[in-house]
Amino acid sequence: MDEKIIKIARFSDYIQANIAKISLESEGIQCFLGGENFVATYGLYSSAVGGVELCIKESDKQQAEEILSKSTPNSCDKQISDDENWPLVTD
Repeated sequence: MDEKIIKIARFSDYIQANIAKISLESEGIQCFLGGENFVATYGLYSSAVGGVELCIKESDKQQAEEILSKSTPNSCDKQISDDENWPLVTD
C-alpha cells in the first residue's frame, strides 16, 4: 500500500532539522530530510531554496506534531503546517 508523504516542518538550519528528525525516529516515526545537503553546503542560500524539509508519512502526522512540539518548542511551533506557504524557521 502506497502512502502519501507530507512535509511536516521546514528549517533554515540543517542542525535543527536533524534534531527534529532524530526526535521523530526515536519514537518510531520514519522520516527523511529534503534539501539537507544543499543547505549544509550553501547555508547562505537556505531561504532561497526553502530550507530543509522534514517529511513523514501522512498517517504519522498527529503523533509527529505532538513529538515536535514537545521536543523543540522554541523552533518547531511555527513551522508545523499543511500550508505550502508556511514560514521558514529562523533562529
